[in-house]
Amino acid sequence: MQPDSCERTTHRLRSAAGHLRAVAAMLEAGADGRTVIGHIVAVQCALQAARRVLTLQLVAEYFTSTRDAPGSQISAAELELLVDGLQRPLHPMTRKVGISR
Repeated sequence: MQPDSCERTTHRLRSAAGHLRAVAAMLEAGADGRTVIGHIVAVQCALQAARRVLTLQLVAEYFTSTRDAPGSQISAAELELLVDGLQRPLHPMTRKVGISR
C-alpha cells in the first residue's frame, strides 16, 4: 500500500475507533437510543470508507503488479468478493435516522 493511502486510512480507522469509544460512553451515560444508533451508523460509514480505500488500493496494485510474480496472483473469486463489498448500499438504517453520506 502506498504511504499516503496508508496514512489516510490509518487516520480514518483511528477516528472511527475514537468515535466508537464515545458512542459506548454515550450509551453508558443513558443517551437516547436513536442518537446512539445514529452514531453507530456513522462509525459503520467510516469503517466502510476505510475498507473502500483499502480494497481499491489492492485492486490497483493487482492490476499494476507483475502477474507472473509468485504471490501476486489474486483469484477471480477473491477479487469478486472484494469488489462486491464496494457495491453494497449503505445500511438502510442510515436513511431512517437522517444521516447522509
